[in-house]
Amino acid sequence: MRALVTGASGFVGSTLIERLQKEDLEVHAMLRATSSDKNLKNLKYKRIDASFADLASLKQAVQGMDYIFHLAGTIFAPSREDYLSINTEGTRKLAQAIGEVGYPVKKFIFVSSLAAGGPTNSLTPRTELDTDAPVSAYGESKLQAEKELSQYNNKFPITILRPPMVYGPKDKATLLFFKTVSRHIVPMFRGHTTQDGQKYYTAIHVRDLCSGIIKAAFSDIRGEIFYLTNDYIFTYEELMATIARHLNKKIFKFRVPDVALTIGAHGLSWYSKITGRTYSLNIDKLHELKPDYWICTGEKAKKSFGFSAETNLSDGLLETIKWYKKYSWL
Repeated sequence: MRALVTGASGFVGSTLIERLQKEDLEVHAMLRATSSDKNLKNLKYKRIDASFADLASLKQAVQGMDYIFHLAGTIFAPSREDYLSINTEGTRKLAQAIGEVGYPVKKFIFVSSLAAGGPTNSLTPRTELDTDAPVSAYGESKLQAEKELSQYNNKFPITILRPPMVYGPKDKATLLFFKTVSRHIVPMFRGHTTQDGQKYYTAIHVRDLCSGIIKAAFSDIRGEIFYLTNDYIFTYEELMATIARHLNKKIFKFRVPDVALTIGAHGLSWYSKITGRTYSLNIDKLHELKPDYWICTGEKAKKSFGFSAETNLSDGLLETIKWYKKYSWL
């Protein structure tokens, strides 16, 4: 059996390849010519060079694949158009390539995001029955990608997975939290719709996410959407305090005024358009920072194909810290 992983050089993609090797699958990693293989060292895989801008290369990449895991995309982009081009159009072209090749794919797994569904307005977690209401261009691009895929449900079996915040070894996005704590100064963002002024989240360790991806791939489920998460709800303050405890750091917390955050996001977005660089804070990410409840439940996935998030937040953060230190990221 052959499996293709897009976004293979990334944090989740490389971890998934590591897990797929235990499933007796011949793993093919779809990479761009400029992609780094740093995260793939010591892993067994076959490299496929392809581009989402080149339909012919995509058709060659998917030919003969029994399982396709689509993880490629971007979480930071300069504009709405860039998000749609990369996340939505890239997904559409991959689905088109599979449809035109006509090989009987056993399962196509698309890793979307909680951002496609959007935040909630209370401590009641988002479920698959709730109306989708993305608040960012990133979330919109993921939701539109899901809608593009729905047109191919009758051609090959598709399952869509929506994780919330993903963390763990090799992750550069959440590394910012750990570096902030290591400098002893932690910015705090006030919740405006919560009585305690907190912001609430759910998250999933990358190992649990990859286990869920594989369980979904080998299940009979098709044409459905699932949230994959650890159901434990935590606050941003708890997250930073837990990291501080594991790093043995005393932290000074300071409240970031809304106006300062807004000015910073607009300034970095403007600078990004000039330089072509992307930043973790921009106008689009500001839209995601404002909501107070980014929480969902994995109950449907648990009932449908036995998904279970085994890693608790504290243990997962400690494991991540040890990896960061081992490889001098922290």
